[in-house]
Amino acid sequence: MKSRYAASLVLSTLKEHREAHVIELTKATAIWKDKMRVACANLQADIDELGTKSPHLRTMQSLLHKKPVDNVKSYDDRIGMIDKADTSEVELDEEDYDQVFNDNWHWRSAGKFTNQSYIDGTD
Repeated sequence: MKSRYAASLVLSTLKEHREAHVIELTKATAIWKDKMRVACANLQADIDELGTKSPHLRTMQSLLHKKPVDNVKSYDDRIGMIDKADTSEVELDEEDYDQVFNDNWHWRSAGKFTNQSYIDGTD
């Protein structure tokens, strides 16, 4: 089933989700940077003695592998698509609706999990 929605509503919703993502990303990145600084200092402190056996090396690798995820461009692409459309309404099916209004994009879910894990301290 497809339904039509005001383009202005779709656009404002996407912008709200983008802003929430930017706030989440900013917080997660600040925490990640702090953890990275500590990991670097700890690794530097014991690298000569322990070398590759340093427990801080694994922490560093984990932080490099699990960096905060930036989806701003993906939001900007969708916002630009709606913003440049020559229409006052947008047709959405169930999946489109879920993505737009529930912020449930395939590219968003992994990033949200990673970013939120830094904010929640569950990283």
